[in-house]
Amino acid sequence: MSLDLITGSLKQEYRSDTDNIHRDFYVPCLTNAVKYDRAVGYFTSDSLALVARGLVPFVSNPGSLMRLVASPVLNLEDEKAIYDKPADEQLQCLTKLLTESVDKAIAKASYRHLEFLSWMVFSGKIQIKLAYRPNHCGIFHEKIGIFTDSNNRHVVFTGSMNETGAGMSSNLESFDVYTEPADLSRIKSKNAHFESLWSQKHPNLTVIDFTDASKALLERYRRPEYRPPKNEEELHPELKPKPLPVPLVLKTLAILAAPKGISPYDYQQEAINSWLEKESRGILEMATGTGKTLTALFSSLKVQELTPKLLIVIVAPFKHLCEQWAKDVRRFGVKPILCYDSKDQWHRQLSTTIERLNLSENGTMIACVTNATFQSDSFLGLINSTAIPLFVIGDEVHNLGAGKIGKILPIRAQYRLGLSATPVRQGDEEGTQTIFDYFGESVYSFSLKQAIERNILTPYEYYPIYVPLTEWEAAKYKELTAQYAQYASSNDPEMKDRAEKILFERANLTGAAYHKTGALIQQLSKTPLDKGLVYCSPGTVMSPEGDEIDTQINLVVTKLRQSEPPVTISQFVNFVEDEERKRLISDISNGSARGLAAIRCLDEGVDIPDLKQAFILASSRNYRQSVQRRGRLLRRAEGKTMAFLYDFVVVHPLFNEPAYTTLLDWEKSLLASELKRCAEFADLSMNREPLLLAMAELKNKYQIQDGQ
Repeated sequence: MSLDLITGSLKQEYRSDTDNIHRDFYVPCLTNAVKYDRAVGYFTSDSLALVARGLVPFVSNPGSLMRLVASPVLNLEDEKAIYDKPADEQLQCLTKLLTESVDKAIAKASYRHLEFLSWMVFSGKIQIKLAYRPNHCGIFHEKIGIFTDSNNRHVVFTGSMNETGAGMSSNLESFDVYTEPADLSRIKSKNAHFESLWSQKHPNLTVIDFTDASKALLERYRRPEYRPPKNEEELHPELKPKPLPVPLVLKTLAILAAPKGISPYDYQQEAINSWLEKESRGILEMATGTGKTLTALFSSLKVQELTPKLLIVIVAPFKHLCEQWAKDVRRFGVKPILCYDSKDQWHRQLSTTIERLNLSENGTMIACVTNATFQSDSFLGLINSTAIPLFVIGDEVHNLGAGKIGKILPIRAQYRLGLSATPVRQGDEEGTQTIFDYFGESVYSFSLKQAIERNILTPYEYYPIYVPLTEWEAAKYKELTAQYAQYASSNDPEMKDRAEKILFERANLTGAAYHKTGALIQQLSKTPLDKGLVYCSPGTVMSPEGDEIDTQINLVVTKLRQSEPPVTISQFVNFVEDEERKRLISDISNGSARGLAAIRCLDEGVDIPDLKQAFILASSRNYRQSVQRRGRLLRRAEGKTMAFLYDFVVVHPLFNEPAYTTLLDWEKSLLASELKRCAEFADLSMNREPLLLAMAELKNKYQIQDGQ
């Protein structure tokens, strides 16, 4: 946890009438802190719910502690009762009155919040002290907040806001923020002041420890079996994201409007601003699951402000992606035209709407089109037949650099936006350049690491599982490697094409390695399949003798369904019909199926947030596929606090033999390439350190150099 990750995005001042204080300040600060010190005039338990988005990860941080100094709520009768007592009885009287006062406040709070507060108190996550000024000298009304991370870095705020529900949500409040190193002297001063309060050394104040008294008050809400909430929605259901509203009446020609109550997150707004600064051209490199679709649609609102008429073309690789886009487009008030499959299904509607827009004074129309249909003369002919300003959005934009499609992108498009977690086409410099030539440079990046650190994506643990090749597979791999070296060195285009085919054949060989299925079954005996995804190779599994057995996906599904007890797992393939696709996804969410087996169709665009496990048999060396598969697993969902990634890594047949320490060049190359992928997965995992250490030991054992 590091506050350095967010200090650059914090403002110097926050106001409740213009800022979302909970989302933009409290949540990121609490998420990255291990200590939260707060001195306030008043504190109520309902405020805990309002900062739940931060408190949930805060209390899970090792050693986290909230220290609270607050003012007791006393009326004049209470004060008179105290001060009428002899000096030696005043403290006892005050404690009794405070207990009664706090008890009344507690009775008004929700049971859910009280359970959480009780757990915090009894688990030592919060300590409470109460401060008052004796002899009728006013009240303690100070407002200081100090966040401290594991590196002893601080964020301090001071202002009018109390730690109450009203203070955080309904009152007009403001506070100033101080960060290191710019405000170091002020931070030191506030820290010293709080410590004097906490240690009861502040003059003119009496401070009493109320932690034990609060335990007595909260004992009735304590449950031994209680566990802290796994996500923010469990504590505060009002924070659960609501589906975006859809207007009752939708037209293919309308004015885009943001859904009520929905606005871009700060990083999404930064992406939009960066793109606009480049004259509405460029590529957004945003990790899977960070809201590229909504970012693009909010960008469309900005473009719409620039021109009274607008034709938006959203290009996506697959039909199901177009359907997902269409779902969100409708929430912005426009009925999109879906362009795929038979020309008869979309051509007339697209042509008619373009004609209507030509004759109109203003309006926006949107076409969602697959890559295949986009390349057709009939589609390109229509969108190029009009002078209406054109905005092209390329989803999974790396696909638009392949073959013909990159050469026919409409030049007349004034506004161009590319979206991809990884826009660079691995091994295809020409295709990559085509993408950047058309859409422009990468103007904004929001990485997987940033998304995990900011709790936008789920943290994960990573486990590589080493699987030896059979003797036949090893011999075949060696043979293919030698052939590749021969063909790749040739200047003959046919030989180079042959080299590419050999790489594909070799990848299928290792991806569908014979022992992987058995290793998966063994792993599932220890880690039962539960909302899990098995990424399979498109290749065929070969017997140890080199005979064809079956496709890996068929073999995996059959083995699991025939296991004892049987495991309910479904196949998810490209040719699955739409309704069947929806059913398969629903079966995972409702528990009817324990998992899905897929090949590549889940690499791009299919959202199944409930997934908690991924078992990667198809050990792709394609960086983009690795990023997408990981991102697919890390989407947030209710009750999901951790994801688990199991990677089946192919090695030499004698890998596990203690005496086998010398590898041939092709064996070193195989292991080095597999470890490179493992290092990428391990680097962002929660169990990073032991994994990287183990990999370093392997490299040392087999004398593998970095970059090999």
